[in-house]
Amino acid sequence: FDHHKITAEVLSAILGGCSSSRLFYEIRDLRGLSYDIAAGHLAYSDTGVFTIQTAFKTKNMKKGLKIIIDEIEKISSQKVSEKELSDVKEMIKGTAAIAREQTNYVANRLAIDYLFEQKVVSPKEYNEQIDEVSADDVLKVAQMIFKKENFNLQIVGPFKDVEPFQKILSH
Repeated sequence: FDHHKITAEVLSAILGGCSSSRLFYEIRDLRGLSYDIAAGHLAYSDTGVFTIQTAFKTKNMKKGLKIIIDEIEKISSQKVSEKELSDVKEMIKGTAAIAREQTNYVANRLAIDYLFEQKVVSPKEYNEQIDEVSADDVLKVAQMIFKKENFNLQIVGPFKDVEPFQKILSH
C-alpha cells in the first residue's frame, strides 16, 4: 500500500475531515465565518489532489482565506500532537466502520481498491494502515503537498480583482 495516500487521508481529517478538525474549529466554531468547511484528498496511481472547500460571505473572504493559509503553514511546519493524531485515527476508523454498513460504500471501496491497487484491503488491514501513520509522516506529507507554487484558488463571487487573494496565498 502507498503510505503517503493513507497519511494524506489522516492529514485531510486533521485539517477538515470532521467537526473537531482544525479548520472547522478555527473558521466555524471560533469565528463564525462559514457554516461548513471541509478538506479532502483524492489519490490516483500517478497524481492526486488535496482540496479545502468552504463558502464565505464576501466580507469574510480575506480573513477566512488567511486562516486557511495559516493552518496549512502550521501543519506543514509543526508536528501534530500524539493526542490529536490518536483522536483522528479513531475517528477515521469509526467512520469507516459505519460506512461499511452501506452496500454502496462497500461496492465503491472494493472497486477502487481493485482498480487502483489490484488488491482488496480488508477492514483489519485498513485499520492497521491508519494506525501506522505517525506525526512525522503527517508532517512530511504536509510538506510534500502544501507547496505554494502548486496552490490553485477558485473563487466564485462578485469579485473584479483577485489580486488581494493571490497575495494572501503567496505571503
